[in-house]
Amino acid sequence: MAVLSGATLPYVRYRKLYDQKQEVPVVWKWKEIVEQFDTTAHTERGTITLSTAATAGRCELLPGMAISIQVVNAGGRTRPHAHSWWHLFFVQAGAGTMVLGSAQDVVQLSRNDLVLVPGWCAHHFENTTGQESLVLMSLTNLPQQAGLSNLRADEPEDRPEGVEIVTDETI
Repeated sequence: MAVLSGATLPYVRYRKLYDQKQEVPVVWKWKEIVEQFDTTAHTERGTITLSTAATAGRCELLPGMAISIQVVNAGGRTRPHAHSWWHLFFVQAGAGTMVLGSAQDVVQLSRNDLVLVPGWCAHHFENTTGQESLVLMSLTNLPQQAGLSNLRADEPEDRPEGVEIVTDETI
């Protein structure tokens, strides 16, 4: 490994590097988002992530936070997993169950419910309630955890690219 030489910077210049620009309001129309569901793959971990022109490369809508939409089709389910980032799920449509924690507590979900899943809390969804898709909006701090080099997860073997599996040996 190469060792680099450090440098100094006057504190006033350092602070200017982090001056906040005025945020610009952004609107996403739910109808337009829903129209994309027919042409977008519904993966276990999400369907659509919101971005702005300014955040298109990273999808960080607010410092450290992102919003994604997840669709679990009727009769579908996701596999249990846990990771370092938290979720705040908003049920937008449909109904189903969420299984939480090592005790596998089953929670019934319906439209307008909210669920906070802390980091490292195992969770998965099951949609066994009929013909309607379970549609979840998820506010998450994944960008913050990525910035801290902490995209650790306990996932099924075919995990998403870039996510590190945590085992007893890696802790």
